[in-house]
Amino acid sequence: MMPIANVIRIMRRVLPGHGKISGDAKEMIQECVSEYIIFITDEANERCQREQRMNITAEDLIWAMSRLGYYVEPVSIYLHPYREFEGESRSQRRSRQGSLIPRKKIFGSH
Repeated sequence: MMPIANVIRIMRRVLPGHGKISGDAKEMIQECVSEYIIFITDEANERCQREQRMNITAEDLIWAMSRLGYYVEPVSIYLHPYREFEGESRSQRRSRQGSLIPRKKIFGSH
């Protein structure tokens, strides 16, 4: 399963500062996220096996999500800037202001 500390950190990012998360909610999300990862990875792995490849790529995961009926546009939009960000040196990252992509571009303006 995905480490509970990672789950909690992600959950806290979207809650107000005074928000609380019950133990049951943490466990439930941990189980759901872990199952989702297994589900998507299994589908991507089947594709790789059919194509006789040993490594699952980000594109394989996006393909699997799309094939399974998940909305993949935000992930597809985010992938290229993420790869550019990962290619930057640590000092370049520190000098950069803001996030990788404006939130409005990913989720639309509401």
